[in-house]
Amino acid sequence: MDNSFGKSVKMGIWKAQNPIERIHHQAYKGTEFNPGKGNTRFSPCKNEQGEPIPTIYGGENISVAVMETIYHDVPTGSNNLPFDLSKLDPLVYSQLIPNIDLITVDINMRVLRKWGYEPKDVLLSEAESYPHTQELASQIYRDNPSAQAITWASKQHGDKAIMLFGDRLKENQLRVSIESKSLWSSNSVIKAIDLLADEMGLITYNNQDII
Repeated sequence: MDNSFGKSVKMGIWKAQNPIERIHHQAYKGTEFNPGKGNTRFSPCKNEQGEPIPTIYGGENISVAVMETIYHDVPTGSNNLPFDLSKLDPLVYSQLIPNIDLITVDINMRVLRKWGYEPKDVLLSEAESYPHTQELASQIYRDNPSAQAITWASKQHGDKAIMLFGDRLKENQLRVSIESKSLWSSNSVIKAIDLLADEMGLITYNNQDII
C-alpha cells in the first residue's frame, strides 16, 4: 500500500465560531488537551520524534459527542440492552468556540480511496485496528504541517467528528462557551442521551433501578 500521500491533501476549514461539542472526563478542563493518554481511533497521534501530541476530541453537535463517548461501546443489536447511566457521573460537557477558521484534513471516503484505504479499514474499523489508524493520523499530522485538526464522519453517529492538534493552536484561538458542566445539569445533553437511547432501543437505568 502506497502511503506517500501527505502534501497533496486538499485542506478544509472548520469555520470560526462554529461550536465544537465535547464530553470529557471531569479531570480535564474544557480546553485542556489530552497529552496522549488512552487508546482511540486517531490518538495517540505522534510527531516526527515519535512523541504524542496533545489532542482534543469533539463533535459538530452534542449527539456526535454523546455517541463517541457515552455510547461508544454499545454493540450492534442493542434493542432492549440495559445501559447503566451511572457511567455518566465522572463525565462533563464543554462547548468550545474557535476564534479562527481552523485548517483541517477531512478523512473522507474519497481521500481514503486516493490513499489506497477502504473505509472499513479506517473509519469503520474496530479497536484492534487502532494502531494502524493512529499511525495514519500521525502521518497526516506530519505530512501536513499547516493542518490544525482532522475531521471525519463519526462511526458511532454519522455526523462530523473532529480532533484538534494542540501544538498547532495558540491559547487565544480557542475559547470556552460552556465549561465542564455536569451532564445531569445540561438539558440539551440529557435530551440527546434519552433520544439516542430510544433510537438504539436501550433500557437505561441508574443505581440498579430501571427507569
